[in-house]
Amino acid sequence: DTEKTFCIQSCSKPLSYLLALDEFGEDYVHQSVGTEPSGRAFNEIALKDVSKSPGEKHAIPHNPMINAGAIMTCSNKPVE
Repeated sequence: DTEKTFCIQSCSKPLSYLLALDEFGEDYVHQSVGTEPSGRAFNEIALKDVSKSPGEKHAIPHNPMINAGAIMTCSNKPVE
């Protein structure tokens, strides 16, 4: 088994999420990615609507384990 190659793409999603939580904190990370199951395929491009403040809406990926959520998790940057 150690000689067989495989793609770690999906295996890295929980690691990236944990690193982002550790570095930026839960509140900051969850502004750009949700925590709920989407009920959709991992590679489907679908966002859920969320409210930042009354009257203001934006859309974020459902969770960090789908492709769109993994991309958002890796794109977090420090608050300046």
